[in-house]
Amino acid sequence: MSSEQLIEKNNQLREQLSPANKAYYENLLLYLRTKSLSKNDQQVETLLLEILQDMLEAQAKGISSKDYFGKSPQAYADDMIKVLPNDFIEAFKLILITIGSFTFFGFFPSLLNPQRALDIGSIGLTGLYAIILVIGIFYIINRDIYRNKNILSRILKIILIIILTIPIFLIMIFVRTSFQLKLQGILGISVIILLMLSELIWYFRQKDRKLWFFLNFSFIGFGVLDILARLPKLGHYLINNSTGKIYLVVTIIALCYLPWLTSVLFKYKKNKKS
Repeated sequence: MSSEQLIEKNNQLREQLSPANKAYYENLLLYLRTKSLSKNDQQVETLLLEILQDMLEAQAKGISSKDYFGKSPQAYADDMIKVLPNDFIEAFKLILITIGSFTFFGFFPSLLNPQRALDIGSIGLTGLYAIILVIGIFYIINRDIYRNKNILSRILKIILIIILTIPIFLIMIFVRTSFQLKLQGILGISVIILLMLSELIWYFRQKDRKLWFFLNFSFIGFGVLDILARLPKLGHYLINNSTGKIYLVVTIIALCYLPWLTSVLFKYKKNKKS
């Protein structure tokens, strides 16, 4: 089975776990996925599915996951990861996907000022910084899964992650390279609409659209802002008028952090129900 099929089967079987066993398994799943970035994705997902099937068999016999794997399965998970061979092609693919994603999603924010040329080099540098940021976030998540966490510690880590995302926007705004492209007027609007349609096609081809809904909403929101900024009267108001600039900045901040905030809220509600 492909990685996508393994993940889908995992999601389906996971619903058969009891709430306590499910919480236990999801911590283990998150730990393995965030610590196996240089491993073959298919092998990792196969291992996770095998662990899940073992848990379901133990659950059927009345054995809890904690009794089956121990209260802290970190050592067991580390041993399992060591067995898997390194796959540097997989790691390279992750790097390319990260750069490509930030280049693609950084396209719209960079087009908000129609008078300013689109700096492709700056977006590429943003993607490189994003790789370091993603690896750092995965490291923090992985390290903290099996540690005792208090509310203050969680809040500080969230603030730290927010601060670390700020350079992404600073690079886009202040770093200039010679790889620039001007997208004004009808040409700019046409390119934006084409990118929006491409993103919508990708979104509707996803099986789990709920996962990508708010990110897609932010992406389309930036596209609409880019088009509005290219309309003669409205564009002049948003770019040159002080009140228009305030509206624009507030909207940009909301679109940037909406996907993250909604994921936090959904997780909070899910934990509250559990």
